[in-house]
Amino acid sequence: MLTAAAPVPDTPPAAGVRHQRNHRDDLVSGRRLHARKSHALRNVGVPQLLIVGVEEGHKRVYWHERQYRGGRDDLILLRPGERYGIDNRPGAHGYRAELIQLSPALVADFRRHHGGLIDAALQDTAEIPISVHRDRHTGQAWQSLLAAIEEGAPAPLLDQHARTLLLCLTLAGAARALLPGREAPLIQRVRQLLNDDPGRNWNIDELSNLTGMAASTLRRHLSAQDQGFRTILEDARLSAALDSLQSTRDSIGHIAHAVGYASPSRFAIRFRRRFGISPSELRAAL
Repeated sequence: MLTAAAPVPDTPPAAGVRHQRNHRDDLVSGRRLHARKSHALRNVGVPQLLIVGVEEGHKRVYWHERQYRGGRDDLILLRPGERYGIDNRPGAHGYRAELIQLSPALVADFRRHHGGLIDAALQDTAEIPISVHRDRHTGQAWQSLLAAIEEGAPAPLLDQHARTLLLCLTLAGAARALLPGREAPLIQRVRQLLNDDPGRNWNIDELSNLTGMAASTLRRHLSAQDQGFRTILEDARLSAALDSLQSTRDSIGHIAHAVGYASPSRFAIRFRRRFGISPSELRAAL
């Protein structure tokens, strides 16, 4: 069971591992991750609901000045719009985890279809869960979705398996983890656009056309949310770079260029500033 421990500093560590299964659907995607060594990243965000099942070793999650530890008996839930520290600790045979990412559209549609059930579940707890115990039903739903992704099942079957897992998570007490994030809808929309193509040569005028509002209005709305276009763009680029470093064998220079950085050295500086580890140090631990 993932259990709360003592409060930790404001900038906790996190870790990433190698990505061995490619995304194959916009609504549901899966990853198999491995690491040889313990290593840490901080300030990690996820663009979509991410569900993690650790199979070897254990994971520590740092969130809101609290530390949580999870292992094989848990499913760990990371929500978009939050920043986490995730410290992955290998066991005797390294660190291994399965990750499933569910799109905001799928989760929102599930909430619409099961609003009554979710509302009832919300009455039982005020806390947003970081993890859910893998009881028999949740464990079966998790394994079924993993198998469907591995076998290349058609999108409608992946969708159905994902909804079954969401239903099990709701019944297991994780309803609050499925609620929309704290960010305003406009910020979420901007993040989605930039996350879809982080290497693009974005400018505020192009983004304003896609959001259907004037550039000055867009800037004003972003500023009202204590956000800026350049800040959100860099967040999208560094998050995409983190994923590529974990999931591919592409060179660091290639990844830097692919996410929009002309200078690999400048990219490395920005990456370390954000995550607390350099790209080369991260690669050495995978």
